Amino acid sequence: MSKKEFTDEELEQLLLSDLQELDIKCADCDKSLLKMVRSRKTEEIQELIVNCPFCGGQSWMQELVGKYYQTTPEGLILGGMDEVRPKSYKLNVEIAND
Repeated sequence: MSKKEFTDEELEQLLLSDLQELDIKCADCDKSLLKMVRSRKTEEIQELIVNCPFCGGQSWMQELVGKYYQTTPEGLILGGMDEVRPKSYKLNVEIAND
């Protein structure tokens, strides 16, 4: 069935089925570090580890399959990001100075 053969309702259900939320937390202190939302199911795979500004620890490695958008929890901002190997990243978040 091609995209043109779906009704508007079926297309909306397909797109909603792609959505998935992921809250990445520190493996040591369990604080929320990054919020991810999958907007589309794809074959793209990335790995992500987030460094914790609270305790100096980090999250467990997360395998992300699909197209994702990210945001930080309130009080945090995105810092630098290093590619440690192809499609594998370490991300720093920092405490926001209000």
